[in-house]
Amino acid sequence: MAKSYWDKEKLIGEAEGKGGKEYRVSAVEKNGNRKIQVKEWWYNEDDEKMYPAKKQGINIPIESATDILALIEEAVETEPEETEDDEDD
Repeated sequence: MAKSYWDKEKLIGEAEGKGGKEYRVSAVEKNGNRKIQVKEWWYNEDDEKMYPAKKQGINIPIESATDILALIEEAVETEPEETEDDEDD
């Protein structure tokens, strides 16, 4: 198994997605910089294993995590608005 990019890493939990995908949340650290990582994983039916999706994730600086969490909680409770068509078409 390949060595992780991170100096420290702890899986916090997993959330099931659609179509065999799941989202894993981890506490990670590199060179003393702590982040919260949210990464999408997908299921390969051929070998029945989970793999990380390439470029499908986000690393949130620990200093911003509380503010971002509050915004995510608000977004969960907010009904999206209709978008307007671009009038330049």
